[in-house]
Amino acid sequence: MSDYRASIAVGRPADDVFDFVSCPQNMHRYLDSVVSVRSESDGILQIVGEIDGREFQTDGWFEVDAHHLMMRWGALGGASYVGHMTVTPMDEGRCKLEVHLLFAHGGGNASEQQEDRVWNVLDASLDSIKSISEQTPQMLSAFRNSYMA
Repeated sequence: MSDYRASIAVGRPADDVFDFVSCPQNMHRYLDSVVSVRSESDGILQIVGEIDGREFQTDGWFEVDAHHLMMRWGALGGASYVGHMTVTPMDEGRCKLEVHLLFAHGGGNASEQQEDRVWNVLDASLDSIKSISEQTPQMLSAFRNSYMA
């Protein structure tokens, strides 16, 4: 089992950032491996992406808890992967994003290379959310969450 936790402070209000990140169709904007996301039904998503030049398609579940500014997600089928992200308000219109990922590996622990890849993707995604939020705040409102309607 592999457990990853990371956080980053963002210079934008929590509600604005949460509205952006809690919309699954925005994933490709901050997660490089995701090409597209389609909502199937009742929180089920179909995700198309690419890693190391190999295309993949996977189904997963996605839940939004707007009251607690939290999202939870996981893989369907054989992959044992779950995660959650919480957006916490801070002072002066700032917030903190916290992500927790948990992978269950069938044959034991992940290799050092796999561990490094997850950390790199996690850090890059948080950096991307911070950059989008702080440098192009108009993007946050342009791609506001319609998922929670």
